[in-house]
Amino acid sequence: MSRNYPIWVNWLILTVGTCGGSGYLRFPPGTTASFIGILLYPITFQSMPPLYFVLNYIPCVCGSVWILSQCERILGKKDPRRANLDELVAIPLCLWPAEFILSKFSQPPVNAYIWLTAGFLLFRLFDILKPFGIRKLESLPGGIGIVADDLAAALATTACLTAFGFMV
Repeated sequence: MSRNYPIWVNWLILTVGTCGGSGYLRFPPGTTASFIGILLYPITFQSMPPLYFVLNYIPCVCGSVWILSQCERILGKKDPRRANLDELVAIPLCLWPAEFILSKFSQPPVNAYIWLTAGFLLFRLFDILKPFGIRKLESLPGGIGIVADDLAAALATTACLTAFGFMV
């Protein structure tokens, strides 16, 4: 069922769905949103206790699914390139689980700049190449398909970061 909202609501949906309009920049939209996510991670999710992480992260994911479904409707195309909120929302899942596991079971901690850079690069690699069957998740309907492949790429990233953290 398609719903038409007033123009200001559509504008607000597109503003959030394109990460403040960054999806319209010449630089690749997914990379831009991932970089914004890396910048925001230390002030949002970093070092958050597990229950708080889950209670804060699930609404972010659910909200992004709805917003990106609406972006598809407004822009009239499946998984529009400009709608890059999915990359921003995936970044905490790239970093937080590995950070939490390694903080409990591995010493010494990895340098934060190395950690964030490795997370960014690995996530972009997995998001672009979509290995391990990640590409199949894009075929899910609406915003679920848009977000699911990025969450899978984020899980692959956190697995690599965790393994790397134990090797250091």
